[in-house]
Amino acid sequence: MFRKKFSAIVVFLIFSLAIGAQDMTENENGTPVDPPRPVSAMWSNGVYYEGKVVAEKEGQSLVKWADGSGEMWVANDKIKESVAGKRAPANARKVYAQWQNGYYYKGLVIETKDGMTLVQWETQGDPTWIENKHIHPRNGHKLAAKLIGDRELSAAEKKAEAKRKQASKQEDLIKYTASCAQLRTNLDCMRTYDPCTWRNNRCQYRGH
Repeated sequence: MFRKKFSAIVVFLIFSLAIGAQDMTENENGTPVDPPRPVSAMWSNGVYYEGKVVAEKEGQSLVKWADGSGEMWVANDKIKESVAGKRAPANARKVYAQWQNGYYYKGLVIETKDGMTLVQWETQGDPTWIENKHIHPRNGHKLAAKLIGDRELSAAEKKAEAKRKQASKQEDLIKYTASCAQLRTNLDCMRTYDPCTWRNNRCQYRGH
């Protein structure tokens, strides 16, 4: 009788420990979300990206990023519904919105809420949530010309840019013609990857 009771106690303890370990694991890893929920979540740089919530715990969600860059715990107040497939209406407000590189680009407003504006870029890319303070009307924006990344250059600016490119091209010609000529073997020439090329049994500047 004692042996049977002792065996029952051991089994109970093992079962209890297993449940406790499982609870601890769930507390550490969060509660799995199945199927994963599509969202738009803020990364460490303050920009929202597409991903899927795969687990949740204590006001946070584990987001698996759509671009394959891994997973990250994100506070729930930094998570919004997925923007995949969202498009601006035909009468959408036209704006300039600041991208993460600091420059402003043309966009269309899809919606605005919680101090953020969902912008559909006119060029390409997924819609992006941008803080309202970084949104300016297309007309009367008062932004410095140097801050607008996709604006049309004036005739004078186009002329200056063409002159700059020509000067840069001439500098490369002088620089690489001399440096490529110093390489005596095909192998050394090919190791430069781009500036030099092996042609007519000697290393020469590739030119662009």
